[in-house]
Amino acid sequence: MRYLLILILLLSIIFLTNIDLAHSQNNSFCITKIINNNATITMSQNYCKLSITNHSTLKVLNNSVLQANYLIISNDSQLILQNASLILIKEALIENNSKLFLYNSTIKTQNNIYNPVKITLIKSNLNLNVAKLNSKFLLINVNYYSNIASIYSTFKGLIIFNPSNYSKMSFNFSYGFYLKMNQYENNIQIYESEFALFLGINRTSSLELYVPSGYYQHWNGIIPGLNNFNIINADKIFISPINYPNIMNITRFGNLTIINSTNLEIWLNNIDYLEGLKNGLLFNSFFNSSNKFINLKNTILDKIKLFYTYLKSANIYDSTNFTIYLIDKNNINFFNDTVSSLYSFNSSITFAQNSSFVGYAQLYNQSQLYLSNSEIMNYNNLQLYGNSTVYIASLLNIGSKLVSPGGNIMLKIYGIANVISQNPNIYLSLYKLYIRILLPNASYVLISYGYSPTIGLISIYNATNMPNSYYEVRLEVLASNNVTILASKKVYIDSDIGLTIPKAPVLSYSTSSNEVILNWSSQNSPFMPISGYYILKGTSLTNMKVIYKVSYSINSYIDTNVTPGRGYYYAVVAFNIIGNSTFSNIVYVYLPSTNNSYDFLKTYNYFLEIAILFSILLLFSSFIYKKLYRK
Repeated sequence: MRYLLILILLLSIIFLTNIDLAHSQNNSFCITKIINNNATITMSQNYCKLSITNHSTLKVLNNSVLQANYLIISNDSQLILQNASLILIKEALIENNSKLFLYNSTIKTQNNIYNPVKITLIKSNLNLNVAKLNSKFLLINVNYYSNIASIYSTFKGLIIFNPSNYSKMSFNFSYGFYLKMNQYENNIQIYESEFALFLGINRTSSLELYVPSGYYQHWNGIIPGLNNFNIINADKIFISPINYPNIMNITRFGNLTIINSTNLEIWLNNIDYLEGLKNGLLFNSFFNSSNKFINLKNTILDKIKLFYTYLKSANIYDSTNFTIYLIDKNNINFFNDTVSSLYSFNSSITFAQNSSFVGYAQLYNQSQLYLSNSEIMNYNNLQLYGNSTVYIASLLNIGSKLVSPGGNIMLKIYGIANVISQNPNIYLSLYKLYIRILLPNASYVLISYGYSPTIGLISIYNATNMPNSYYEVRLEVLASNNVTILASKKVYIDSDIGLTIPKAPVLSYSTSSNEVILNWSSQNSPFMPISGYYILKGTSLTNMKVIYKVSYSINSYIDTNVTPGRGYYYAVVAFNIIGNSTFSNIVYVYLPSTNNSYDFLKTYNYFLEIAILFSILLLFSSFIYKKLYRK
């Protein structure tokens, strides 16, 4: 037995010795190197510590692998990987205006989720161009005016960018990264990328709370001002700041705009407990943030409930499949949306344009719903309580048909003009239907009106001289409480006539002592709008010139540049986007002399005649006198 124990002891010593030797042999390939000048690596290298300093550049090319436990790039130096790989074991420090460039290259780490590998930038740059980062846990700290630029790069694993202290980051067509927001001022631009944004709480002990989900969230004590944070064409965005009891207040939240995004889940909450926390979502919670504003554009919200308590206003564009709860005096606007359900309480106001409600629309306690070109797919799902009201002005379909040559068109207009209210004093008072051609200066033409709710065919309109063009049909619904809702729809009318030059106006005039007043009327259809008029004047038919130009809304002109006792010729020409009309009828205006001038001339002529007669008498007397005395 004793020999057996001795044998086991000897074997153990030999085994441990072999392990140490093997470890020593492995470490024999791990060296420390300082690069002080430019160098290129075309074969794989392994360093315990690699330092690139003093304005040096190290290039790694030709599918080479650079492995380092510790990497330091400092003093305006740079590491360039082109078609190569960097294996980082422990940590990398990039400082003092240095750079790490990756072109079609990879960064890998050999760690677990409990021991992150860190890359720290201090006043330096990290450029990722068609790069791949693969790590179970890689933390990239972007400090002190450092820059991150990523384009067409992919991130696999838990790779977190942690910006602070006026850092600048841009991500273009990059996928799979995590972005941690904090209380520092940052400049972040994200374009058509897929990422996870997480915010959170810090206790006094700096304890971080994590949510168990594919994309997890970290909470911070003070939420940064997101008014300069724009997310464009991004996927899978999770934003979950919460108010932990007696620890923090959410401040400086500002405005958040998310554009062209899919699979978006937003929960902005202020709650007393952390119960019900599951898969990154907070259940049984309300949006409880006053004076906030949210824009969601081109967004798909899949079975997400957005709770708005004390929210002043919100806009949702081009979105589908969501349920809205308006709790107390909220304003929300829908544009081109498909709403699963709407629940509105306590004088909340909802405006929907070009949207549809496929589920319930329930209004309580004097809430209001405005539907402009919008539909409730099943009116059995419309439920009103407590003097709530729905105002509807919707143009659903417009058909046109050429019935005879000359632009004679028949329009059939279908829609809804209605006011539905629990308050008996609120009802539809009047609706009006207009049409205008979509050209400058075109005016609306009243084509129909009514005093009763209308669902379906609103009007059949027979028009003449309608050229082929786009038109706007406009529906105006007026309720008994003087509330008005409008709806408009663009339609193209295919006619047998096109736009032409205007017809000549009809001109008339009047005069006073020292001015000529011209008036004219247009002879054009409202579907051939006028752009303006030229006024022409001359002392003869051959020297008429333009003396003034007026807009389409003016049909008179006063000419004060005239002289009594003279005559003038006048004409008016209309013009539009096609050209000028022919002359209007030409009028000749003679301004007689004024009364004072006439009396003066009359007196002058009277005395002149007397003087002439007196002169003749004198001559005649002198002639008689000479004849008599000669004799």
